[in-house]
Amino acid sequence: MVSELRPLTQLTKLEVFNPTGVASATDCACLPALRNLDLDSGLLDARGLEALTRLTSLAVGLLLGPEHIAALSGDADGWAFGEELLATDAGLPVVLPPLELPLPVYRLPPQLVQLRFYAAAQFVEVLGALQVPPSLKRVMALDGNEAIDHLQLPLLQGRHTTAVVEGGAPDQGPRLLPAAAQAMQRFAQQLGSRWHGCRDVRPIYVAPPTPEWQPVQGAPVLLPPPPGWNLPPGPRGRGLQQAPGSHGAWVSALAAMPGLRGLWLQGLALTSADLRAIGTAFTSIRTLSLVGLNPRCCPYPALLALGPLLPRLHKLRVAGDALLISPDDEDAEEQVRAAAMRGAVAATLASLCHFGGATLPDTNSNSTNTSSNSTNTNTHSGSSGSLGFSGTVQLVCACGRAQDHVLDGVAALHLRDGVIEALQELEVLAPAAMGEELAAGLEVDVEHVDRAARACDDSGPAQPLGHEWAD
Repeated sequence: MVSELRPLTQLTKLEVFNPTGVASATDCACLPALRNLDLDSGLLDARGLEALTRLTSLAVGLLLGPEHIAALSGDADGWAFGEELLATDAGLPVVLPPLELPLPVYRLPPQLVQLRFYAAAQFVEVLGALQVPPSLKRVMALDGNEAIDHLQLPLLQGRHTTAVVEGGAPDQGPRLLPAAAQAMQRFAQQLGSRWHGCRDVRPIYVAPPTPEWQPVQGAPVLLPPPPGWNLPPGPRGRGLQQAPGSHGAWVSALAAMPGLRGLWLQGLALTSADLRAIGTAFTSIRTLSLVGLNPRCCPYPALLALGPLLPRLHKLRVAGDALLISPDDEDAEEQVRAAAMRGAVAATLASLCHFGGATLPDTNSNSTNTSSNSTNTNTHSGSSGSLGFSGTVQLVCACGRAQDHVLDGVAALHLRDGVIEALQELEVLAPAAMGEELAAGLEVDVEHVDRAARACDDSGPAQPLGHEWAD
């Protein structure tokens, strides 16, 4: 196709529908007047883009680095590769080497104004390596049908993490590599700061599929990077402030994305310190998702550490697999365990509603905000002057399971009813502390992870006027 374009030296706009293979800036070197390049779901080499000096608008499926290109076939299908990267139940069919420091630098076109990704999932090491020109105003991930407007940042086993220690203790890995944590931070500070109105940003640990069924407590979970992950290698790092070895330190950097409406963390081993950092950094999000197969992905007793974020949330998605049990399961010990877990979760949810949150300043007590996006200010009968969580709780199940794993409707209803019954028991046992109608005042839902990830009232189709994209 390049030879056919050579005579078109005055071409200013080029659209290519569903191309195969990996395109590069040199393919467009014969088009010096090109200002608008749309490759649909195609793949594009991130190197050398600064040579497109007149380009102001770029739309592409995925941007790739040399390691990704080397692992692909010459006729790779961009749409199919994007879908494989989006999947969370298995690794990619290609093998990528471990990410190392220092991170590369890929310069975007010097006059670029808008950058659009048709694929929801992107390699964070590429996004973090992009050097952003001052002219860049708009960045988004939005497909042609406006069916997605979130950004998924997969953390692939072996690429972004240390190796799995077979038979090792829970604290022996896998861990997030310092290079991956730095890539997240660099993305947030540079390209992410131009990414307006993203529905969700989703760092997701993608573990290799397990060969057979195992209890949720043994499911793979990603540990944080080691202390000092933010320091450059060698003498340059001496004397600089060392970041703590926690997920909260690098996740908090993503709060720099302006207008971010949701944060989705999947497969990460979280602590109360992580949740405290998240609750402090993400002051404007309306949806928080802490999901994963392993119970460490959502430490229920530590949810109160979210503090000031709780009253601002409209929806809280939490891991539900540890609570899921078939009503036909005749294992008495398993039934008792599940009932105890549901009781503990119910107590935590009640605490979030009635004792969680923080005192919010009332800037104008005589005015009423009627905006549909305003913070819900219904107070609960907990501590005076404070606000707890008053949104919807969604128990998300089947995280990390095979695609053919279906959340049985009866089991889902059994789980929801079990949590509601536990809430009702709390009303009876502690009516003075919890207040009345606790169960009626808290919405509890159960959903399969795939449906929870794709269906959202705050998605692109629900807000078609919220995306500015100039042709």
